[in-house]
Amino acid sequence: MEGMIILILLIIIVGISIGKASGSRSGRSRSGQPVPGSRAGRPAPPVWEAGALPPSLGLRTEFGLERLAERLSAALGAGYAEQIKLRVMREHPGMNDAQWDWTWLELQRYLLMTAVLRRVPMFSEQVDRAWHEMLMFTREYQRFCESFTGHLIHHAPEAGAETVPMPGARAWFDWMYCQLFEPTPYSSWIWGGFFRYPLPPEQLSMLEELSEEELRAELFNSQTPKLLPEVGLSIGRIISAAKAQIAEGRRGRDSFNSRPYRQEAGAGDTGSTSPIGQYALLTAPFLMYSLWSNGNASEFEEEMGQMLPEEEQQREKNNSGCSSGTACSGGEQEPWHRSEDGGGSGGSDSGGGSDSSGSSCGGGSSCSSGCGGGGD
Repeated sequence: MEGMIILILLIIIVGISIGKASGSRSGRSRSGQPVPGSRAGRPAPPVWEAGALPPSLGLRTEFGLERLAERLSAALGAGYAEQIKLRVMREHPGMNDAQWDWTWLELQRYLLMTAVLRRVPMFSEQVDRAWHEMLMFTREYQRFCESFTGHLIHHAPEAGAETVPMPGARAWFDWMYCQLFEPTPYSSWIWGGFFRYPLPPEQLSMLEELSEEELRAELFNSQTPKLLPEVGLSIGRIISAAKAQIAEGRRGRDSFNSRPYRQEAGAGDTGSTSPIGQYALLTAPFLMYSLWSNGNASEFEEEMGQMLPEEEQQREKNNSGCSSGTACSGGEQEPWHRSEDGGGSGGSDSGGGSDSSGSSCGGGSSCSSGCGGGGD
C-alpha cells in the first residue's frame, strides 16, 4: 500500500512539472494571460516582404507637401542613399533588403517632419540606427541638409541618453504623422502603435486658443517656409485641420457617431480585412477622445482602443509592457512647452528651436546609449 501511495505521488509531481513546463513554453499563465516577458507576451516580429514603396513618401495630398518630398529625394541623391544602405547593411547584417527599404522610407518621412515641425522626438530605435549611419558621412550629410532645408538637421546630444516617457510628445507625433502620411503595413512595427496616448489638455488648449501665427512660432519650423513658401501654406492647413477637429469635439459626444470612422478604419466589429486600417481617418476621433477624457489615460485608452484596426487591438493585448511613448531625452521639454520669448529653443540643447530642425533620440521602448552629436 505504501508503495502504491508513493507511486501516485510521483505521478502527480511529474504531471505538475510537465504542466509548468508547458505553461512556460507557451508563455501563458494558468488564467491564459501572457506571462510578462515571455515570447507569447510580445508581438511577433513581422515578416519583411519586398513591395512597391508609396510614391511621394505616401503623403496625403490635401496638405500640399509633395514638392518638399521631391526636394528631399533630390537632396539625398541615389549615390548618398546607396552609401547609407551599404553601411547599414554592413553594420547590421541581420537586416534584409526589404526591411531596409521600409526603414529607409520611415527615415525619410521623419526627416520631412523635421522640416515642418519645430521639434520631432525620435520614437523608433530602428529608424534612429539608420540615421546614425547616415550621419557618419559628415560632408554628404551637411550637403544634404543644405540642399533640403537650407540648414542643418541636428541629431541632438543627450546627456546620459536616458530613455524617458514622453506620452504627450508621442501623442502629438502620432497625430502629425497620420495627418501627413498613409501608414504602411510596417509603420506601426517600426514606430510602435499609434494613438495609444491622449493629447494632453494643455496641448489641446494651445491648439484651440492660440492664433495661427502663435502656433506657427510655438510648434512649427520657421525656417523652411522662408525657403519654400508652399510649406508655410501647408502648415496653415495643418493648423486649420487641428482646430476644426477640436471644434467638432466641443460640439459634444451626442453629435459624434463613431461607426463611420470605425468602418473606414477597419476597427474590430466591422469585418474589415484592411491590413493596417486608415489611420488618417482616426485623427479626428483621436483629438475628440483626448478632449473628452481630459487627460485620463485609462478612459482614453478604453475608448480610442475600440477605434483601432482589429489586428492592432490584438497586438496591443499581447504586448507585455512595450511602450511606444518613450524617447531618449536629456531634459528636453515637450514640443508644446511655451518658451518665455514665444519662439526660442526652450532652454535645452535639443537641436530644435526656430532656427533649425532637430530631434531627441529615442526608440519605442528602448534607446541606444550613443544618441547623436548635435550640430551648429
